[in-house]
Amino acid sequence: MLNKKTDLKDRLQAAIATKNEDPDLSIRYLAERLRVSNTTLKNRLKNRTSPRKIAHESQQLLSHLEEKRIVQRIENYDNRSIPLHHGRVIQMVYEILKGKGRVAEIGNGWVDRFVQRHPGI
Repeated sequence: MLNKKTDLKDRLQAAIATKNEDPDLSIRYLAERLRVSNTTLKNRLKNRTSPRKIAHESQQLLSHLEEKRIVQRIENYDNRSIPLHHGRVIQMVYEILKGKGRVAEIGNGWVDRFVQRHPGI
């Protein structure tokens, strides 16, 4: 069974590609034909949407690039066969926040959610 999000993403990409190939097709027709939201398709065609990682960045403790730095540091430790525990990852986060002049409390599940966002680590 296909993942519903992946299926929707594929249908949206197909609708955008079809519209680009034949600009005379109506957005409503494409939306109905490919079972996607008319509004979502219209916004995607006008580049009004941004990737989820970027859209909610202001609500996150770290920016996308800062999280990428943490992932690189974790991979560096892994390449050197140095085991990491949650406390060390939290310490890395506090170092980044301190460098930005920010003070924030890191919640109990933050590291677990971080790992879910970056399954490759």
